[in-house]
Formats: sequence, C-alpha cells, structure tokens
Amino acid sequence: MRDLDVGGRNGKILLPFIERGHSSWLVDYNVQPNDGVRKIADRLEDVPAGRRFDPAISNHVREHLAEPAEAVLRMAALLSDRGVMCGEVPVGVWGGIGIERGPVTHISVFAKQSFQGLLEAQELALVDIEERVGRANGRHCGGGSEEHDVGYDKL
Repeated sequence: MRDLDVGGRNGKILLPFIERGHSSWLVDYNVQPNDGVRKIADRLEDVPAGRRFDPAISNHVREHLAEPAEAVLRMAALLSDRGVMCGEVPVGVWGGIGIERGPVTHISVFAKQSFQGLLEAQELALVDIEERVGRANGRHCGGGSEEHDVGYDKL
C-alpha cells in the first residue's frame, strides 16, 4: 500500500504503516521527515501527476486553511480506486481562536454538521464521521499524533 500524510510535519503518523511494510509519503514544508517517510512535495498541487495513494491522512490541517474544500478535492484526486481519506479536525472553538499566540491559527471552524456538509458538497461518499469531546491521539488514522480535541472523518 501507498500511504500519504498531508501536513503531518515529519510524517510521524505514518510510522505504524511503515512497520507494516507500507510505502509512506509526505506532503509538507518540513525538510526532515522521519526515517521511512519520503517527502513527495511541499503542497498538494505539487504532487507529481499520476501518483495515487490508498489512505490519504490529514490530521489537524484543514482548520488552518482558508479553502478547506479545495484541499479535500485535491486529496480525493490522489486516491487510488480503493483509497480513503482520514483525518481529524477540532470541533468548535474552545477558549478562543488564538490569534494573539502566533500566525498559525484556526481560520476554519467546524461542527459535525458543517464538516459533513463540506464533504458532501464535494460529492464525496462519507463512510464514517464521529464527534468526540475530550482528547484523541490520531489512532483512527494510523496512530500517534499529538493530542488535541478532535472530530474525525473518514471517506
């Protein structure tokens, strides 16, 4: 299988896939991915034509995008015939949006219904969506990401 992590910094979430012998790729500006993770591009639009992936993972990325629908469509275009997208996003705003803390902030805010609507508007088949209150660690998408309050989508 060929796995893709979009915006995953160093590809840490791909490590369980690598342990299973998968070919794992990263789209991120980070220039030092983890061992076994191959950087394919800085941005989704720079992924070479014809590349296809089985899971495409994007954890805690879409909330930082002005156009999350565009990113969802770009990821969907990279899926193999059996491919699925998997990701986590924060649900709602807890304690403010953090603009005063720095330039990397949440500019898209989701509730379960709005995130589901984002996917359906792109005519993507939704397999599962789950809303949780509390902490998660990316286990739905392969394992180990930093802990965040999350919502989860898989399509």
